[in-house]
Amino acid sequence: CLAQRYEEALKQEIQAYLDWAQPQLDAGVPENQLTLFSTEELSSFLSMIAELYPMVLSMNLSRNTLYLMEAGQFINSSLPKYGSLSDFLNSYRKTVKEENWVNVTEGENPRAQLMNAYRQGKRRLAFLDQQEDDAGRLRQVETNLLMYENSKGEICGFALMRPLDEPEQKNGRE
Repeated sequence: CLAQRYEEALKQEIQAYLDWAQPQLDAGVPENQLTLFSTEELSSFLSMIAELYPMVLSMNLSRNTLYLMEAGQFINSSLPKYGSLSDFLNSYRKTVKEENWVNVTEGENPRAQLMNAYRQGKRRLAFLDQQEDDAGRLRQVETNLLMYENSKGEICGFALMRPLDEPEQKNGRE
């Protein structure tokens, strides 16, 4: 299957980077001084990720900012492409069936909930929800949120999202 080949290639790329970077970090080289990837390599890497996860978000939870790096056709076009993470989460919530929202975060301040999860040691969160697309069809969507602390001590992350099914009309008919 093509998706499995992309996933395996992606795992190999990540492992190769870790094999290269970890000895340098262990030797005391600060992370922000490692030469990571060329622009071409980063672009290729993002393209590979986007084959598996058509929607890729970069976010800084501490600063409340977000940038939509890749957007597949399955998302609702009303979602902001950059700006406030809180605004994005509020817009996203309107596209998700209410009973699924609890699966994403509990409470009225999802950004604070995500930051608390990070402080409690959670670095990866996975969610399943049903999102309404522009045509009013419901899509089963998988989200993987990977969080980390940058060199400034800010909590950041990447959200990788993909549809898991074919769109379904709200009334259950295609």
